[in-house]
Amino acid sequence: MESRRKFNGIKFYRKAATYIPDNPTGTGLYCINDQWMVDCVAINGVEAKCASADIYEFEKMLQKSGKYQPFTDPDWPEGLEYYPVRCYTEDETIVMVMRTPLRIWEDEEPDYNAYRFRKSDITNAIKTLKLQIN
Repeated sequence: MESRRKFNGIKFYRKAATYIPDNPTGTGLYCINDQWMVDCVAINGVEAKCASADIYEFEKMLQKSGKYQPFTDPDWPEGLEYYPVRCYTEDETIVMVMRTPLRIWEDEEPDYNAYRFRKSDITNAIKTLKLQIN
């Protein structure tokens, strides 16, 4: 009998932005009640160390296997990959292969690990986050 890996936990949340780029469009920043907020993600309780998470990129990952850029940083040079994520979608499961730890250290080569999620967990978390914008 084949054993399946357990599901990993993923959490989307919003917090006050510490950095506002000149052009905040497409960087996961929202102005809510006169306060700039940024979308964030934590996997298994570890926050991804990036300027923001692109929840729309996570939605695309649920639809089709491929290579995506769900972690953003407005200071990262255009054309370079900041946090590349390779994802594989199955019926109700998505596997994301990404850097571990979820941080960038310039002088270290990153390790890559596979994380397994239920699509419904990601969909529900994104819906909750979007409701906070409207």
